[in-house]
Amino acid sequence: MTTLIELVQPLKEQCIAIIAQLPAATRESTKLTVVLHATDSQQIVRVAIDGASVTVTESDGPAHMRLTAPYATFASMIQQGSMRFVTDPIVRGKLRNLHQLQGALNLTLTDGGDVRIQFNDATQPEAVVKMSQADAVGLLAGTLNPQMAVMMGRMQIVSGMSFLMSLDRIM
Repeated sequence: MTTLIELVQPLKEQCIAIIAQLPAATRESTKLTVVLHATDSQQIVRVAIDGASVTVTESDGPAHMRLTAPYATFASMIQQGSMRFVTDPIVRGKLRNLHQLQGALNLTLTDGGDVRIQFNDATQPEAVVKMSQADAVGLLAGTLNPQMAVMMGRMQIVSGMSFLMSLDRIM
């Protein structure tokens, strides 16, 4: 099995390519720290973006965004070529909104397990959503539209509609 740090290398390359396309002033002020924690293997990876520099290390610590999920969820998202929750705030110029967001989203997987997304090291879930692992991967990778998922019955909002709506500020 590939380690999580090896698995995340395409995400690092994707971030470098996105940052290279930003105007110089925006590039220099781009700061984002993401921690990925694979619950079943206890692997932790920290992706730190500071200006044009992107570093990936096997370490924990404070983060603007923390994703906790089974290893297979991360593998599926990377294989789909995207981790939208990491890249969209950079692409859309919404890092300031991300830095101000406080809360956590818990995706309860109907086929077992959980995916948790914490913003700025929040500890309490502000929203709980139920869906399959495949749909959670699609949601996080950007291939599944959340509004369509709700309308089609593939995603059930258990609590926290207002927090879910606030995620529009970063996507």
